[in-house]
Amino acid sequence: MIKSVLASFLLATSAVRASPALTERSLDTASNNDPFAITQSARNPRARAAEIEVKRKGWQYSEYPMGVAYYPTGTLANKTIAKDGESWLPPILEIQGHIDEEGPKALENIKAKGGLNKLEDYVNLYDGQWEHAFPDGPFPGMLTNFTDDRLFSMMRLSASPYRIKRVKPSDNLLFDVKEAKSITGLTLQQLKQQGRLFLEDFTEMKELDPTDKFGAGCQSYFYIHPKSGDFLPLAIRPVVKNRENAALVYTPKDEPTDWMLAKLIMNQNDGWHATWAHITQSHSAAEAPYLAAIRTLSEDHPVMKIIHRGKFLPDRSSGASPR
Repeated sequence: MIKSVLASFLLATSAVRASPALTERSLDTASNNDPFAITQSARNPRARAAEIEVKRKGWQYSEYPMGVAYYPTGTLANKTIAKDGESWLPPILEIQGHIDEEGPKALENIKAKGGLNKLEDYVNLYDGQWEHAFPDGPFPGMLTNFTDDRLFSMMRLSASPYRIKRVKPSDNLLFDVKEAKSITGLTLQQLKQQGRLFLEDFTEMKELDPTDKFGAGCQSYFYIHPKSGDFLPLAIRPVVKNRENAALVYTPKDEPTDWMLAKLIMNQNDGWHATWAHITQSHSAAEAPYLAAIRTLSEDHPVMKIIHRGKFLPDRSSGASPR
């Protein structure tokens, strides 16, 4: 074993010594038309190192506005961020202007129709309103199917589907649902054994600081119907901190308003989670290696070709192309 490792080391050493020495040719005068090269193949290593040092000084780490990942700052970073803002900020300001203009008109229209006294009245929020601020309105079906359990369960699969967990036959049930058989045709144990039972658990949210209203973290069961094959909600259990033993279990067998309340609380859990999951799983996960790449790689590196999103020639005006 030791001999084979030593032989591999000697062969690698010989290969490095035998490889052609890097020259100081200028990129502009190179015969190769490909402007990208890995570090070992750099045509001008000294200039490349100097360029990276400039980028490193111009792209510094600072606190993320939402307190999650590092955020870029520095002369070059601020220049790039400002350039980005020139493209995404004007549309936002335009929409905000439409909201400021149409908001009071929408409010007067709602008052003219009697206000918001029942759930169905919220449809009036989008009845001929927001012509410019929200011209397409909500997703199709949201204003007509908002009480449908299938819409509720599809929202789970659309927003944060990875929070849905299939309950394995060996798993312990978090709570009992006495009405399971009358709702699904199978007992809770049978649903679990057949792999038809699913769980979404947001009880960690009961630990968050509440406002003047009690906050709750929900545990919810979903199931695949044995006949229709629909993915449907079975039960929702909102849990309030220090009142865990008093938690109630809501099912489609309850009064429609009670069942709707449980689904609203569940939606609130999912919405809160999706907000922070979006930050941590997309922004933080992408921006951390993005910023590290800018600070450590030459603009000639092939990885920068990916970061530049189709911009084939290196752009050194700001140390990196606009994000």
